[in-house]
Amino acid sequence: MGVNQPLATEVNDGDPDLEAAFLARFEVMAWASGLARSYWYQWDNSGHGTLWNPFSISGCTVPFTSGYICEPGVANQQVYDWMERSTLTSCSASGTTWICGLTESSGTQAEIVWDTSQTCSQGSCSSLAYTAPPIYSSYRDLTGASHPISGTVPIGIKPVLLEAQ
Repeated sequence: MGVNQPLATEVNDGDPDLEAAFLARFEVMAWASGLARSYWYQWDNSGHGTLWNPFSISGCTVPFTSGYICEPGVANQQVYDWMERSTLTSCSASGTTWICGLTESSGTQAEIVWDTSQTCSQGSCSSLAYTAPPIYSSYRDLTGASHPISGTVPIGIKPVLLEAQ
């Protein structure tokens, strides 16, 4: 591979939503595969997989030290928070819908759910209506926002965390 040729695993396609979705799914699936630790070495590489940028640009607007955390960086922190002190109980796919069950440190059940048939483009992400098991009363998205569940949850390429109360 030539010096300037991109690797097949690069994340940066210019869409912060897709980059956040990839990073979140990567971390969850690494965990499900039994990987004890992973590092994202592209923290400040504005060409490939940016989590932080010294400038406030589209997708990088959360102030942090001498720059701004980008949407994938926020997603990375959220997924870390979901996994921290939780135990992965199972991870499986039914068609294009992925479900990873968790037991949180409090003993509460949770699920990380996404659908690989969905996508994002220019700030708009498609989703499907997922019928949430009745145990779950809210879900958390990759921005950290919590939303109530009333029957179905919109799931897309970006994972969400279903939470019981």
